[in-house]
Amino acid sequence: MTQPSIGSTPRIVPSDLPVVWRAQASELRRVAAAECAARAYEDAAAQLERAARQADNTLLSVRDAAARVGRHRDTIGNAIRDGRLTNHGAKHRPRVRLGELLAVFPSKPVAGPREEPYDPEADARSLLETRRGGK
Repeated sequence: MTQPSIGSTPRIVPSDLPVVWRAQASELRRVAAAECAARAYEDAAAQLERAARQADNTLLSVRDAAARVGRHRDTIGNAIRDGRLTNHGAKHRPRVRLGELLAVFPSKPVAGPREEPYDPEADARSLLETRRGGK
């Protein structure tokens, strides 16, 4: 990852923010001798890392895990039985860690992007014409 300058806005993913903020803190110290602002960036980076660790350790039920990654509950249950996911709950009440779940099943959208937007009026006209014996 390249280190952006303080004023730039490159495309950054949230997991890169602590690294970027620490680089900006270093740059602030070097260029502007702005110790307070640099410390604020470092504190924000540490808070974001703690929040990410806590989120990764969140335990989810099979139903919640399935909804989170857009898979069926049986798929999550099978992954637990196969050992791809660790059961952090009881035998008949499994729980999975969010971080582990996302590593095994990256989130995916339920429906893919459509080329043209859905037009409910055109759909209704089509149904009426079919009922009336048209087309």
